[in-house]
Amino acid sequence: MPVSLYQEIEKDIYGNTTKEYQYGIIEGTDRAAGGDEILTDTAYDIDTDAWLINLPKEVSSIALDGSFIARKRFFYDEKGNLLREEGSPDGTAFIPLLRNEYDNYGNIILITDANEKCRNIYYDAQFHTFPIQESICGLNLLMEAEYDTGLGVITEHRDFNQQVTQYDYDPLGRLTAIIRPGDTLALPTQSFAYQVGNPLSAVRTSLREQAGSTATYDSITYYDGLGRKLQTRSEDDKGRWIVSNAVDFNLRRQPNQQWQPYFSSTAAYEAPDPSKPLTHLFYDAKARVREQVNPDSTIRRTEFAPLSRIEYDEEDMATGGLHANTPTRFFSDGLERLIRVEEQNGTEIYVTRYGYDGLNNLINIEDNEQNSKTMTFDGLGRKLYMNDPDKHEMFYGYDPGGNLTSTLDAENQEIIYTYDAANRILTEVFQGQEIVRYHYDEDFSLDCPDLENTLGKIAWIEDQAGTVCFSYDQRGNMTAKKRALGGRTFISRMAYDSMDRLVEQTWPDGFTLRHVYDRGNRLTALPGFVDSITYNAAGAITDFMYTNGIASLSEYDERLRLKHRRGQVGSDPVLQDLRFDYDGVGNITVMTDQRSAKTPEDRSRSFVYDDLYRLTSATAPDWTRTYAYSSIGNMIYKSDIGEIRHGENGAGPHAPTSVPDAGLIYRYDANGNLSAKEPEFSTVFDQYNRMVRTEQQNSGPVTEYLYDSGGQRLSKQVRTGGDTETTLYPDKYTELRSDRLIKRIYAGNRLVARVSVPFDPDVLATRAVPLRAGDFDTAPADGRISLEEIRAQGKDSAALETEEVADALRIYLEHLESDSELLSFATIAQALHELGDLGEGAEGEVLFYLPDHLGSPSVVTDADGAVVEESVFYPYGADRAQTGSVDSEYRFTGKELDGETGLHYFEARYYDSVVGRFVSVDPLIEASQEELDTYINIHDNKLTDQYKNNLMLASNYNYTNSNPLIFIDPDGEWLIPVIGAVAVVVVILNIVEEFKESADMIDQNKEYVETHDEIDALIHRNELLAPGEHGQKSPMMQQALDMAEAVPGHTLTADDTLTSFGISASGNEAAKAAKDTYDIFTELNAE
Repeated sequence: MPVSLYQEIEKDIYGNTTKEYQYGIIEGTDRAAGGDEILTDTAYDIDTDAWLINLPKEVSSIALDGSFIARKRFFYDEKGNLLREEGSPDGTAFIPLLRNEYDNYGNIILITDANEKCRNIYYDAQFHTFPIQESICGLNLLMEAEYDTGLGVITEHRDFNQQVTQYDYDPLGRLTAIIRPGDTLALPTQSFAYQVGNPLSAVRTSLREQAGSTATYDSITYYDGLGRKLQTRSEDDKGRWIVSNAVDFNLRRQPNQQWQPYFSSTAAYEAPDPSKPLTHLFYDAKARVREQVNPDSTIRRTEFAPLSRIEYDEEDMATGGLHANTPTRFFSDGLERLIRVEEQNGTEIYVTRYGYDGLNNLINIEDNEQNSKTMTFDGLGRKLYMNDPDKHEMFYGYDPGGNLTSTLDAENQEIIYTYDAANRILTEVFQGQEIVRYHYDEDFSLDCPDLENTLGKIAWIEDQAGTVCFSYDQRGNMTAKKRALGGRTFISRMAYDSMDRLVEQTWPDGFTLRHVYDRGNRLTALPGFVDSITYNAAGAITDFMYTNGIASLSEYDERLRLKHRRGQVGSDPVLQDLRFDYDGVGNITVMTDQRSAKTPEDRSRSFVYDDLYRLTSATAPDWTRTYAYSSIGNMIYKSDIGEIRHGENGAGPHAPTSVPDAGLIYRYDANGNLSAKEPEFSTVFDQYNRMVRTEQQNSGPVTEYLYDSGGQRLSKQVRTGGDTETTLYPDKYTELRSDRLIKRIYAGNRLVARVSVPFDPDVLATRAVPLRAGDFDTAPADGRISLEEIRAQGKDSAALETEEVADALRIYLEHLESDSELLSFATIAQALHELGDLGEGAEGEVLFYLPDHLGSPSVVTDADGAVVEESVFYPYGADRAQTGSVDSEYRFTGKELDGETGLHYFEARYYDSVVGRFVSVDPLIEASQEELDTYINIHDNKLTDQYKNNLMLASNYNYTNSNPLIFIDPDGEWLIPVIGAVAVVVVILNIVEEFKESADMIDQNKEYVETHDEIDALIHRNELLAPGEHGQKSPMMQQALDMAEAVPGHTLTADDTLTSFGISASGNEAAKAAKDTYDIFTELNAE
């Protein structure tokens, strides 16, 4: 059906657009038919004598009825430099958003924001072009830079901590090396070699593995004569090369074939192997993908119409299938904003509607049952108000600079936020009491006087749990975290290699775990726990070999979905043997248990889904569960408990409120948090919507919970009568239960083992030094050796002991593999360190986990490989069967099950497996569309468009969009798929991020976000020239190589300024110099 769009544009005699009226959809002469109008008027400051003819002085946007949308004013000096920018939040009052001061050469030397907080910028004395220093007013923060003024590129950068990063170039100005702190020009951190040819050009990238070592991790990216990336070949561990991002193009220069990663025997370019799995893409005349043919020949198709599209997934396209011809329809307004989604479930159509304001802010979502979420924004785009059907009303306040200064929720709880001179959050105040304070730079705690490299970073935090301090290495990686908790002190440490990979993790008792990587930049061993990890070309784990003799073996299908997982000791017994079958979109349809001895029960299952891919039935040999859902995502029936009702007694429409057959009643506070589950327990939630207290009915246990500033649980105290049991959680990897330290060992996201030892913070545990033939280890000379064991990894696993000596270390011979070799340290002095004798049980109890595909502890074994526990779970997490009970705390998907409530702790929220729903509203419900888009970009784990588009539609209490078999929710906020290569973490970023406490807060408050600084903008742009950190796969670097967008959403142009990178400054010639360097690189690759 034809659709008419209409807009009016007027220009002045100089070509400036003075009027841009977008009426969107019209019908005849009715310009308001679509309700999607934005009218923008622009007035200009014209000075023909100085020929300043294109400087806007006022920009106003109004709705068709004349109501205010936005208004800004701009003021300039006689040279056309921007002096001041003002914005109006309401159309009447104006806020000075920005003020600039310039030198005689037109360079910005002082930038002042709306909060009167400023930055000083200093330039070179010769050319007055390059920013050489930048400082934050009122803070001891200074960064510096040096340049090659001939090439116009930065050669050296000193950060706030005066740590130096250097850059080297070839005579053509192409970046050839990056030398970060700890590396040298002779052995740089990263190096780049260029090969310009016809018809192919290539760039070889080398990453230094260890400082001072010649070993590098290499990859080669090949380009055609148009500068298009054809494929990348990355080094593998077995003399092979991994071919990734291999692509072929059609005659319109569009990718039409995309290969999955595969192995090759050569680093030289070869055309992609047509026998390898690949995806075919087909386009319409407007260059939109209309059809995708997957490696297994399943098809996805999109049909386009004016302002709408119909998406058919693989199941919709399966003729005669269970979900055939049930597509999803998307409709847009005249500004191409999504306004309606129609989802088909059987013969029913579920409709969700979206509304926007004139600044493109999403302001309304209405579901199929007319429940509506509304938001209000001011003229500066700041969210002032939200009314969610489950969470109800929220109000937000801001300072002139846009920092959030207050929130007021439906329980009338107001939190006040203050900020420092760099707009970093400083305090959080509730009911007049300061409950969190953040300390930055050199504002050290008396308990942590020796922190390192903290300028520009958080040094320590005071929160309701106590204090926590942080120290960093020369590159800004966190190396130490000291948490005071429950009258004890816990210190965790980390060490990194030249690639910034975690290589050592040290627990509070002094135990150190090494992380070993292969030539392919993949984690391959955790000595003492994991002997080896093997991967396929896509990075999915195929072989996972535990040190206790357990082997976990995985196979994948042509779409990289887990096809078979087998766990065994040697060749027998078989502990786990599951085969998976899928439908076209990746739902598990059949899971077959192939073991001969099916303990504790046969794990075979078959599953059925509705047309929205919500689980509707699970059938096992001995039981069946069925489920039903409403049009808005509520689970309304669960066969083991019967009908589940929602929205009663003032609760939100998505909140489960009663289960009549089970005699359960759920009550909620005004913020949508569970206040009672009758007749079992009541709860109390704090101002951050964290559960801080539960009380069992009938005088049962009372439990109190304590959290850190980032919302992570640090303490659980259970009081039963006169007895109190306290569990402390200094971090994700450490717990203290009944004076025993529990160390959880992870390989990426995979829980590998649990070690339980007695804990005395004043006595360090024995440091395990796993050595192979020819290896050696060093330790600091800081004390007396009282006890040490050196365990040799070889055919003979006997332990070597030193005698108790004060001035020497005796080394014993040990038979390793084939030869007797001396196990030695670098020097005797280096090997001396203080060790305490922990007495009986010093080695502790070690348990190893063999997980199912969701990460639940399917099989638990001891140090000898003997099975001590087996567990089976229903689809939504309730226990089905179990033998043994050695680790009853961590259950479904590896999350802790609180025995006092029966709820699972999912970090941001708690989960009730009885009704298969969370007990509080998703924290993301408060996010704006822009914030959600950012969140999706950061956490995108190849979710389908259907799940992305329904992010804000699904029930606020929903777990994994009611598909708990292929998705998990690791933090209570965001579901991720666990089937296939997308679930594999090659580098252990999660461990690093866990110790970087408050990183989200730092990012939110721009902890000197370096791309916001003038000098670091050049560094940022400079590193975009780097041909890509292979293995790290930086999206920005890849985009630069693709000659596409230097920053997402923006294409480089010849007259780009620093504003392109989110910098308040503009007009600096250094940006153009960096742009010229970029052009040299791209032109050479295009030749």
